[in-house]
Amino acid sequence: MKKKTAMMIGFLFSTSAIIVMIVFLMAKDKVAMRPLLYIGFGLALGSIVFRNLLRFKPDWFRDNDTTA
Repeated sequence: MKKKTAMMIGFLFSTSAIIVMIVFLMAKDKVAMRPLLYIGFGLALGSIVFRNLLRFKPDWFRDNDTTA
């Protein structure tokens, strides 16, 4: 996986988590929407994991300028 792809995945996870959390907070019946809250937490955790992998283990990802 290239660094740019991993950065995009982390961004999409964090954006999706924000959208899911906003939908949960705007819901009238929060008890029925509780699974949505757990999905939002999972997306946020996945975003944190991807971003920390990119920061602390950059050698796991290929550079964008390599052609091979």
